[in-house]
Amino acid sequence: MPKPLSSSTQTGYTLVEILVVVFIIGLVTTSMTKLTTQQRDEKQFAYQMELLLNQMRDKALKNNIAYGLSLSNDHYSWWMLPGGERQWVLLDEQPFKSQPLPESLTLSLEGQHPTHTTKDNAPVIIFAGPHGTPFRLLITPIDKPEHSIFLLS
Repeated sequence: MPKPLSSSTQTGYTLVEILVVVFIIGLVTTSMTKLTTQQRDEKQFAYQMELLLNQMRDKALKNNIAYGLSLSNDHYSWWMLPGGERQWVLLDEQPFKSQPLPESLTLSLEGQHPTHTTKDNAPVIIFAGPHGTPFRLLITPIDKPEHSIFLLS
């Protein structure tokens, strides 16, 4: 015959123990969601930059005008060199307006000097008809440089 359980010998978890476990699960879930969201945002930025570079190359071929991209530490800008002109003009049309870089990323050109711009903010990547500046654009997460993404010309 089984012994009746008294209140002092009952097994189970207390409310405090259950709440601690729920709290820990919440912390783990939140941190994983943040990491996943940041990685998705980085990949989305790389994809958008790739689309813009392809659009600019197509635009240069279609219009037979030189277009370019300049990079700085906190933003990137798109430029145009109108036919017969000698001075670059900053583009002010969507989607080619100057844009700030996401705070979690850096852009760099492989083999370029640290500021990635030339005198007068002239572009360092140039799209001119069927020929252009060969480049290798590196998109690097600040906190995870090993997850860098390359865009090639």
